Amino acid sequence: MTKIIWIDLDEVLAETIDQILEDNDFVLWNTRVKREDILDYYIYKNKNIDISLEDAIRLFHGVYLNDIDLNIKVVDWSYCKINEFKNKWYTLKIVTWRPDDVEDYTKEWVNKYFKDIFDSIHFANHFNYSLDEKKKRLKSEICNELWISIMIEDNFDYALELAQNWIYTYLLEKPWNKHINIDHPNIKKVKSWKDIDI
Repeated sequence: MTKIIWIDLDEVLAETIDQILEDNDFVLWNTRVKREDILDYYIYKNKNIDISLEDAIRLFHGVYLNDIDLNIKVVDWSYCKINEFKNKWYTLKIVTWRPDDVEDYTKEWVNKYFKDIFDSIHFANHFNYSLDEKKKRLKSEICNELWISIMIEDNFDYALELAQNWIYTYLLEKPWNKHINIDHPNIKKVKSWKDIDI
């Protein structure tokens, strides 16, 4: 049976936070912010940044909708490693927290940087403009529907949810998960893509 690997998009393939910070001259709501200052994946929960959930949603949508030239950078080593997996005949899919209202942009960005690599992209519809909870899906629910056993992620909460549903998860180290000690047999924290060995 073909092994299927699921891969998150933002901060795993695309350096979205860096683009947001650059687009805003490293100032968010009158606060000077560096990447290292973002200590919670949910940017609106950072104690040092005064931003609401609604403003955070506008911030992320803004970067997707204004990135006409698809300039969001690719995460270091992701392209090399993903090609390595593809050459081993793994099936590769993306599951992202993004809402489906940025589906066209997302597909264009993936096609520019990872052309003909991913079999499909699935949207969990978190951070949707309407804040409609009914549209949201758990990543583990999407993965389990398609018998996925491996995930590459950067959000500890998602990684834990996946791990508790028997999905082995590589957690890429980022400022928002660096301080978290992990003690779960289905989660392996790695410094970078270079450390992922499947």
